[in-house]
Amino acid sequence: MNISGKWVGTAIYGENYGKAAGKRNDFMLDIVEEEGEITGSVIDQECVFVFKSAISVTGFHHDETLSFIRNYPFKYYFAEEDGLFCIAENKVPYEVNYMGEYVPDKEYFAGVWELATNVVKTGTPYQQEQGSGNWAMRRPTEEDLIIFRALLKEAGLPCCF
Repeated sequence: MNISGKWVGTAIYGENYGKAAGKRNDFMLDIVEEEGEITGSVIDQECVFVFKSAISVTGFHHDETLSFIRNYPFKYYFAEEDGLFCIAENKVPYEVNYMGEYVPDKEYFAGVWELATNVVKTGTPYQQEQGSGNWAMRRPTEEDLIIFRALLKEAGLPCCF
């Protein structure tokens, strides 16, 4: 099965995200698969406003397994105290790894995502930054496409699908 094309899904923040745990982030992924390698882009409800563009993805698909990495242009983080996303353009950006399996009878992928570990100096000691959660995605309906077109319009970006 070639998985080229559009997919819609949801990433859910895991327990290690404090007040944001359980928060949903809906996304649309547009990928091209060639000989098991995938490339493409993703937009989601957060990043479209933070980066003002799609995020590139790279990865692989083999049998029922899908693995891809979101390659962010710069670092951003959730500030728990005010509930806003903050940008740190001078910091090394995160890579977020997605690993999942196709569920044939339901026609969707589901799995876990994990923030690539970064070690940062916080005063004297060093601290590991990490995060994880669950995700799932399926082929979009016409209603999904309408929702994401509206999201792009709200963000002031041209429609790409």
